[in-house]
Amino acid sequence: EKDKADSFYVSLFDQACAEHRLGNREAAEELYLKSAMSRDKKLGANAHFNLAKLHVETMEQMVGDSIDKVENESREGIVSKGREAITAYRTGLELDPSNRMIRRNIEIVRQWLKQTTDRWQELDRQKRRNEADLLQFLEFLIQSEKSINQSSSELEDLYSLDEHMELKRVQDELAEELPYLREKIEYAFDKPENQSNPGAANRSTDRDKQTQEAIDLLLNWVDTARDYIREGSRSLGEFRAS
Repeated sequence: EKDKADSFYVSLFDQACAEHRLGNREAAEELYLKSAMSRDKKLGANAHFNLAKLHVETMEQMVGDSIDKVENESREGIVSKGREAITAYRTGLELDPSNRMIRRNIEIVRQWLKQTTDRWQELDRQKRRNEADLLQFLEFLIQSEKSINQSSSELEDLYSLDEHMELKRVQDELAEELPYLREKIEYAFDKPENQSNPGAANRSTDRDKQTQEAIDLLLNWVDTARDYIREGSRSLGEFRAS
């Protein structure tokens, strides 16, 4: 009976591999999961390893030629596939803890996801800096800060280091946007002819005294906001694991 059961799951695994090679991903995924139910832990580990590879291949196909060209609506699906791959790898590692290849692949996918999401965030920041006008940029900054404040006030465990550090990271990124806010304030008050030439040396001398005073006041507020944001970051960074 045991031999029969073993050969049944081996047969399922072989079928899964065949479907995988043919590009029939849904059928392969279903068969890998079924074969992973074997009592043979090595077979189960191999099934989850191949299942993870299947998710990675799907993820790579979704990315296409370049991560920079991925549309916003496709990003969540790509990240989801990456996480599914990591989950499958980890399940395989639980079944076969000595498998160094699985452990290595977990780290590869994890690093790829981090680098990719970091790159997407940077692209989004650049797009917002280039395309948002002063009021739109201000609205983004205000709503982002409100979100940070709300999230930090809802943290129930003062020792949840990861959550505090993630909020600190977001707060620090917000501080990096303030020089661009300064530029947008200057640009908003420029004469049209100077806006076509942002580097015009005489733009400040073309402004009347009242306009320059208004700009200086706004820039002072930006500096004050920067100080508060930095203080918020320091406060979030004070939490340490006991």
